[in-house]
Amino acid sequence: MNMRIIEDISNFIFVEDILEESDVIMIPGGSNPELPEKAAEIWRAGYAPLFVPADGFNVKSGKFNGVKSKQERYVREYKTES
Repeated sequence: MNMRIIEDISNFIFVEDILEESDVIMIPGGSNPELPEKAAEIWRAGYAPLFVPADGFNVKSGKFNGVKSKQERYVREYKTES
């Protein structure tokens, strides 16, 4: 995973990174499980009652093509990211 891209986007989108309670946690789609794992951690800590994942569905292949990192943990074939 190219962390510089994530850092650049985060610096552009977020003015601050202090966690506060909210109505929902939004999870952008992708093939790296670190974002949904972090969202689950934040949810379990009680910062929001629910989260909404965007699917990492590939139109060309007709399915979620799997994870790019932590492949040893996520070994099944999943229909979508969520």
